[in-house]
Amino acid sequence: MRNKKGVSALVATVLLVLITIAAVGLIWGAILPLIQRGLQQGQGCGVEVRLTINTQTGYTCSTENWTKVMVERPTEDFELVGMLLQVGGQGFTKSYEIRAGQVIGGENCLDEETVANETEALEKGNCSVYMWNGKNWTAKLELPAKGEARTYLVTDLPVKGEYASVAPIVKVGNTEVQCDISQSEEIPDCA
Repeated sequence: MRNKKGVSALVATVLLVLITIAAVGLIWGAILPLIQRGLQQGQGCGVEVRLTINTQTGYTCSTENWTKVMVERPTEDFELVGMLLQVGGQGFTKSYEIRAGQVIGGENCLDEETVANETEALEKGNCSVYMWNGKNWTAKLELPAKGEARTYLVTDLPVKGEYASVAPIVKVGNTEVQCDISQSEEIPDCA
């Protein structure tokens, strides 16, 4: 009687095939979501999907106490569901995710809150971001429609705003995709 403790060649081959299939399955399960996310971003964030910061009109400017940023949307057709607005200076950057109907600020920031000017916004101090609606600054934020612009007032930066960046958030199918920053601009001083 022979006392073999080894594995037959057939069993070893079957085990290697099973291990290979399991490894491919694990790798595919990890890589496939990355590929799909990249494809969705590529489909949703084409060249025409962009927002710009207008520094020519004087509506984008900064003081020691507040920063205004005018964001424009081109006439191209894409489903804008939000945007990431980044404002910073002196090595500090703060990001604001802006969505339609949203308010950004503490618990005392109410969507019906309006202020007449930048000074009043600072005195009330309830909201972090206001939007100019044509009459006054309102806490209830809206996104620019096709071919329009919106000006946002940021009141809670601990430093003077020296630059701003904007990135669109678009809907692709049932998924929301944050695109890359479409523009960064230095912010001039307010006159």
